[in-house]
Amino acid sequence: MVDGIDVESKAIIETIVDEVGEFSLESIPILLPKLIIHVQQYKNMTGEQKKNMIVRMLKHIVDVTDGPGDDTVWDPIIKRMIPGLIDTLLQIENGKLKFKKRKLSLFCC
Repeated sequence: MVDGIDVESKAIIETIVDEVGEFSLESIPILLPKLIIHVQQYKNMTGEQKKNMIVRMLKHIVDVTDGPGDDTVWDPIIKRMIPGLIDTLLQIENGKLKFKKRKLSLFCC
């Protein structure tokens, strides 16, 4: 295991990188289900360990892909945003975070 990512996970990452091409924050919701499916096979890992593995995998994807702009500037920013974004997406998935529906009104007073 290198950088906390096993060989099989690196192979998954390489496949995903080929599919995605250029990485951006908008790619994370597309990649996340594929990564979740992959880490679900590790039955001996806790939910927190699986989340950490997904974060490591996404950070590795940031490292091996060429994103928009200067990678020396943007890669560290994107990497710092990943854990919080993953936490938020998982809260939404688990129903812990719900968006309020706005009431539409024809009359404004």
